[in-house]
Amino acid sequence: MIRDEYIRLDAEYTLSGDISRMLTLRDGKNIIIVRGSPENILSRCIGYTLNGADYKLSDFTRKRILTAVEDSARTNSFLVAVATGETEAETLRDIEAEQRLIFKGFISFASSLDAGVASSVYRCESAGIETVLNSNDAYYTALNSAKSAGIITDETQIITAEQIRVCSRGLFIANAPYYRMFLNIDDSEWLDIVKLRKNNGRITAVTAERINELPIMNEADVSIVPETSTDTLRQTADVLMLGNGINLITDGILNAKTLLRRIRSVVKYLPSAAIMMLVASLISLFYNQITPFRAQDVLFGGIIFNLAFAFALAFEPRSVKNLYEKHKPMGSKPKLWQFLYPLGFSVGAGVALFITFASTSSYACSLISLAILLFLYAGSLGGNGSVFKTKRFGNRLLFLVGLGVFALTALLTSAPFCANVFGYALPEMSKIIISAVVALAYWFLSETTRYFLSREGREKLQALRKKADLSDEDIDLDEEDEEEEETEEEAVPNSSITFEAAPETINSMSDDEIEFIDEFGNLSDDDQEEENENTNSTERSNEND
Repeated sequence: MIRDEYIRLDAEYTLSGDISRMLTLRDGKNIIIVRGSPENILSRCIGYTLNGADYKLSDFTRKRILTAVEDSARTNSFLVAVATGETEAETLRDIEAEQRLIFKGFISFASSLDAGVASSVYRCESAGIETVLNSNDAYYTALNSAKSAGIITDETQIITAEQIRVCSRGLFIANAPYYRMFLNIDDSEWLDIVKLRKNNGRITAVTAERINELPIMNEADVSIVPETSTDTLRQTADVLMLGNGINLITDGILNAKTLLRRIRSVVKYLPSAAIMMLVASLISLFYNQITPFRAQDVLFGGIIFNLAFAFALAFEPRSVKNLYEKHKPMGSKPKLWQFLYPLGFSVGAGVALFITFASTSSYACSLISLAILLFLYAGSLGGNGSVFKTKRFGNRLLFLVGLGVFALTALLTSAPFCANVFGYALPEMSKIIISAVVALAYWFLSETTRYFLSREGREKLQALRKKADLSDEDIDLDEEDEEEEETEEEAVPNSSITFEAAPETINSMSDDEIEFIDEFGNLSDDDQEEENENTNSTERSNEND
């Protein structure tokens, strides 16, 4: 019952759980009530109500209503328009349910955006996930909300249904990837947009709330529906949201990436200890030496330590950093190249264990070196590439497990009771240092090699080479400039001339000429000849006198 006047017969809901359309019964008549954005509702109405009377909705009246809507929406208000009409339809699925709608007005609400929405959009953007909005709200309401959430930055990223229909097909296809908000478009246009984004090589995920959106769900790579949706949508969808808000989608992606990281880490880690110990033993047999591992070493190092670190990887705590990691799409079957690094590291670690035992002749040192290698290897797994690239090493649980493993190793090698039972002896400090240095040096070498074999490492190496080449060129240019300067100095003769003019010549020179000579201390050859001629002429004139 609604105010004891209306009886609800059928209803449709939005993704947020609000009623968008409702079919009611009043005084023996079926009344349909529609709510939504003013632009959308006005486009479906044939009349309006004013002071209790119904009037035909003209273009002039429609423009006045839309102007009032824009003025109210500029204040960042949330507008809801309402229209009603009598109908003969018995269900909302009947296409004739909205034949004669009368616009009743709109309600303006002061809206504030939940902080979790903006945070979720920011997380998605940081993880390379683009948020695209399909809205039926008023233009300015949708604009203000999208800006506050961080979905768009300006109005150029918005396109309305009217603009799509008047725009040329080629221009729309070219600009479609840059639009982040679509207003008042129908299901067929939204399906076309999803196809265009898939054709651009993007993985698409859509939310749906109505049964008419099944084609869109089938077209998208991932479909998401709320818990309140129909059984058909719930069975068809890939993800079922047990609540409201975009933050649920972000949490779902984070959980999925965390599970993927755990599975990858455990699968790559589990065989490592067995391969390390097997390689070290085979090398020892090849050189006719004692194997570095006994039954008790296999028990503690190959089983207990290995399972402890595998447990830490399998239950790695959820971290927001997992959301920002980019993973390549994985097929149904693993590829051989995905196990090259785990296999290569395990084989090299076996060689390092053999070197440790050959240098120390101590089973305790072999166990210490094995524990260090397993801990470092477990910490470097999970991400895509070397720890120098991901800048992440392990997790909190791994460090706690590692502390327990090293404490057990110290107990086995130092406690007299454990030493007697399991046959361990406390090694010298120098041998412990050797075992630790060998393990750390090998891990650092393997991670460095792994980094420079990656694309980022190769690009950085090329940049360093270019920088070194430019430095060498600068040095060569400097040397050439120095040689040219020396050559020029050798080629230019010494032009300094000692001025030994006669007293008469000095007396005949002006004060400026004398200062010039005193300043530079020399004269050029032409100046010297001219001065000599002047001197001779002066002498001849004196003789004549």
